[in-house]
Amino acid sequence: MSESVDGLKQRLVGAFVILSLAVIFLPMLFDKPHREGAEAVELVPEKPQIQTVVISKPNPNVKKNAPASELDPDSELPKLVPAAEPIKPTTQTDEKTVDSSPEKASVPVAVSTPKGKEPSSSVVSKPKVYKNVWMVQLGTFSNKENAFKLRDRLREAGIDGHTKPLKSGSAIRVFAGPFVTKKEAIRIKRKLDSQFKVNSLVVFFEA
Repeated sequence: MSESVDGLKQRLVGAFVILSLAVIFLPMLFDKPHREGAEAVELVPEKPQIQTVVISKPNPNVKKNAPASELDPDSELPKLVPAAEPIKPTTQTDEKTVDSSPEKASVPVAVSTPKGKEPSSSVVSKPKVYKNVWMVQLGTFSNKENAFKLRDRLREAGIDGHTKPLKSGSAIRVFAGPFVTKKEAIRIKRKLDSQFKVNSLVVFFEA
């Protein structure tokens, strides 16, 4: 009887020891894989956020309606209505231009006279006073008309011509100039002698 009681106690003690070991080791066995799995999940990098772009398909209806500005070859073109009367502004402008042009052109013709020319006259003009300059004397004429003609020919040649009556008598002298230097006067003298077939003189007008 005592042996059976002792055996029962030993069995109970063995069962208690086994339960204690099971309580200690079973959580460790089940907890380790769970932790490894948790760590593995934590090590996986997060997936980048990808924005999805939706590309709309071209609308065939819009494409057909797009070339609305193109002209239909079969469509009728607008007809140009001919003007009933010719345009008159251009004609009026031309008429004004034609009318105004002679008026402008007639002003200088009626008022002014050509530069460098004086009408030939028997009246001797008042001579200009030149001081400290060089002049070319082309000749002395008793006939006033001949003196005026030579003076006009000088002016037509682009040279300033002058006439000066003598203090005594009715003779008139014809001069070309004035010139600042004697060298310039001599150069013009040679040119005039060759052109007008004269033997001129270079003279100096003092103050």
